[in-house]
Amino acid sequence: MTTVYRFADCELDLDQFELRRDGCVVHVEPQVIEVLSYLISHPQRLVTREELLDAVWGDRFVSASALASRLMQARKAVGGHRRPTAGDRDGARPRLPVRRSGRGGAPADAGVRQHRATAGALLHGR
Repeated sequence: MTTVYRFADCELDLDQFELRRDGCVVHVEPQVIEVLSYLISHPQRLVTREELLDAVWGDRFVSASALASRLMQARKAVGGHRRPTAGDRDGARPRLPVRRSGRGGAPADAGVRQHRATAGALLHGR
């Protein structure tokens, strides 16, 4: 079954491995999709840089700037252009409601599950 995560005006389709915004495909590198997928699939908690590096790049050496670049691309792709502020780093964790469903909007499992994801952290530079 296909899983689609919906948040704000975006859809992350893991079967098609694509991001759509306002219904239009947003062309991003595959690692950007992997970053978004990992963050959204781990709701209600902060994902560390080390954890994200391990999940997306595995044992390959990746510089901090490569991760920062993919996070910036992901922010831009989902419409988060705001730069982080000192207040963001001091504990404010904006969150986006994320809806997980199957193809065509049908629930992915017995019922549509809604949760607050740390995708807000992505948008705000965490």
